[in-house]
Amino acid sequence: MRATTFLLFIVGLLITLFACRHKPVTQTTHLKKEWADTIFIQPFYPVTDVFAQIASRELHDFYGSPIVILPTIKIYEKAHSATGRYSAPILLNCLSDLPRAKGYKILGLASFDIFTESRGVKEWGIFGLGNCPGNACVVSDFRLKQFKGKTEAFTINVIIHEIGHNFGLPHCDKDEKCLMNDAKGTIATLYKEQKWLCPYCTNKLAVIRAETIREKLTAWLD
Repeated sequence: MRATTFLLFIVGLLITLFACRHKPVTQTTHLKKEWADTIFIQPFYPVTDVFAQIASRELHDFYGSPIVILPTIKIYEKAHSATGRYSAPILLNCLSDLPRAKGYKILGLASFDIFTESRGVKEWGIFGLGNCPGNACVVSDFRLKQFKGKTEAFTINVIIHEIGHNFGLPHCDKDEKCLMNDAKGTIATLYKEQKWLCPYCTNKLAVIRAETIREKLTAWLD
């Protein structure tokens, strides 16, 4: 009974703390590592170590999750299409199959052109793709390099957006500045979005993460 009361107190406290923040730097860093949703970063050559470190810092600052950068590997050739692009859905499947990704989130960082089937087009070029919810996402700066001086900032926003999908956040239509807005194939969204979640998405994320922590705490107490 005492353990159950303590569990309910912790979950309620976490929900309150999360919901009161408009920038969701969560409190999971103050809990044991195994209770948090570790995010693995898998750089695909030629993504630099420097950018992987930047992505790591930005994700940690935004979500508060432990971050692990994996050794750089060559991109999966099975995702290579005849046009020279790479299939994002196939990359997600490959990333999801990595043993260390089980139960955690993994981000693939690429510099090649990636695509998915969308709007009746078999190879619709995209900035990133993430399972919602799920444990894998992939982001490429290939199409963002055209925005001189903003490539890094836009890529970071896409990374945070796709990890948001992994946590279970859908596209947002509450505020055009919210980072979870759907780009809808337009460039304008990149300029409107801020590195910020609207109150609705912040609260939703808080509930999702508190539930994850509750499940892990329950397993730990059993």
